[in-house]
Amino acid sequence: MKVITAFSLCFFVLFGQNAFCQGSNMNLQGVWDGITNYHSGVKYNDVWGYEDGAGNEYAILGSVDSIIVIDVTNCANPTYVDAHLSGNTTVWRDMKTYSTYMYAVCECSDGLLTFDMSNIATSGLSLVSTTTTPFTSAHNIFIDELNAKLYAFGSNSQGGESAAVFDLSTPSSPSLLGNVRLDMIEGTTTDNFYIHDGYVRDDTLYASHGHNSLQELIVWDFDSPTAPTLIKRIVTGNYQHSSWLSDDGLYSYYAEEVPDGLAMGIVDLTNLNDGSGTGGLSIASTFSHSLETAGGTSTPHNPFVLNGKLYVSNYTDGVKVFDITNPTNPVIFAYWDTYPDNNGSPYPTGGGAYEGNWGVYPYLSSGCLLASDMEYGLHTFIVGVPAPVNWNKFEARNINDKKVQLTFSTISEENNDFFEIQKSYNGMDYEYLADIKGGGTTEELNEYTYLDVDLQPGRIYYRIKQIDYDGNFDYSGVRTVNIQGDEYVNVYPNPVVGEEFNLSFLSSYGKSYNVSVFDLTGRLIQEDVFNYNTVDTKKDFTFMFRGSVPSGTYFIKVSDANGLLLVKQVSKI
Repeated sequence: MKVITAFSLCFFVLFGQNAFCQGSNMNLQGVWDGITNYHSGVKYNDVWGYEDGAGNEYAILGSVDSIIVIDVTNCANPTYVDAHLSGNTTVWRDMKTYSTYMYAVCECSDGLLTFDMSNIATSGLSLVSTTTTPFTSAHNIFIDELNAKLYAFGSNSQGGESAAVFDLSTPSSPSLLGNVRLDMIEGTTTDNFYIHDGYVRDDTLYASHGHNSLQELIVWDFDSPTAPTLIKRIVTGNYQHSSWLSDDGLYSYYAEEVPDGLAMGIVDLTNLNDGSGTGGLSIASTFSHSLETAGGTSTPHNPFVLNGKLYVSNYTDGVKVFDITNPTNPVIFAYWDTYPDNNGSPYPTGGGAYEGNWGVYPYLSSGCLLASDMEYGLHTFIVGVPAPVNWNKFEARNINDKKVQLTFSTISEENNDFFEIQKSYNGMDYEYLADIKGGGTTEELNEYTYLDVDLQPGRIYYRIKQIDYDGNFDYSGVRTVNIQGDEYVNVYPNPVVGEEFNLSFLSSYGKSYNVSVFDLTGRLIQEDVFNYNTVDTKKDFTFMFRGSVPSGTYFIKVSDANGLLLVKQVSKI
């Protein structure tokens, strides 16, 4: 197993008169390369990320025979946690996360796998369900989090010409909502409506129809998964591989994988909803960036957008970050080549072009950037100009649901006056807690702590505002904790005799409580809402089981608008 610790370096490898720079404006933190198995010349494939709500961050790395979870809470020290050995070998895997669950597909016979990640740090991965209807093999998946729906593309169902849509309202048990063959929607079978990949925002699917007979980005309305309708379509001219929307939804950035060496493209979506049927979309511009001084172009693979930056994984050329402040004129901002084998050499042609960086994931709160290389494994980075504060760690620890201990440290500070501790109960509106004096300008490790004792039950969000002497400021990532309300909510009797039990609430303000009952497999048995209208007075409610609920062990979850308050294990006899 290879693990490379943090360093920041841009070096030159000389080949005659040519010079190659491995990275710019991007600091390599660590590398994890822990397997030796190959399939068709490949070891690793895609990468995704997961945060557990307690300040811990994880990379989910696909390999030819397994799905690997790696702790990247310390970005400079990626550490193996657990793996699911598939039993099927393949080049292609795809993984996504929603709530405390991870979903995975492959071009093999695994079907749709659902993993519980809630106890990943202590108990590892837990496979809770395997769905093999309507497919056993799929190429990619995407989750529309706003509507709790999972989309699967390129499956072995409906000739691959459908998007299978699953309801994730009960995240542990995806349920099929629709799987419609799209060429039949359009009334033609002459074109192959195969979807290689897709991006979904609020029931609108931006489908990359990668096929020789249909090289288009098509926008579909999937408000009804059993009767989707076509909104607009545009021919991009080559194998439409994957795309991602700009933050404002006005542009789509797409990659075309075949033939190799094609530029990225930008579709102008301004007229998407102008009512003109299939017209109105246009290609605003194309752009490319190449590292190799010997000439040629690299092959963009997968694009992602976050806060005015476009992150692109590139075969043989590594990770590239573009500034898209001007959305139709991307400017290279940072890069790092994860695949050194061709440094200073011309880009290979044909099949030899498909080596190196497969995927990239820029969405971890800490700013730790993840990238997967098909040969060299997981790479972790910090991107951009060094901030006045170089964070080492930031943790929020729940102490017996009574206190929250905040611990953070820096490895360097420049012109840093003080830190302002802030918290929120909804993730949007933050309140001031305290100021902590900063270290000014220092290259030493500085450690800070703060104890929050004024708590309400539910999910609490914490962040740190760092303020310079000149008044400039920046924010840390966000950390969350769940405070269970044992003092505020009580469930009795336990064991439950018969078909009812009591819930006792004590609140400082009126609110509604959601009470859910789950069995040991995570299946939702029943859900009710109780409205609490009194203040600082204990009030009892009766929860009545509906239908035939057998004796056994169940979990009672109580939550309010701010999140989970209480989880109780009860026995029904």
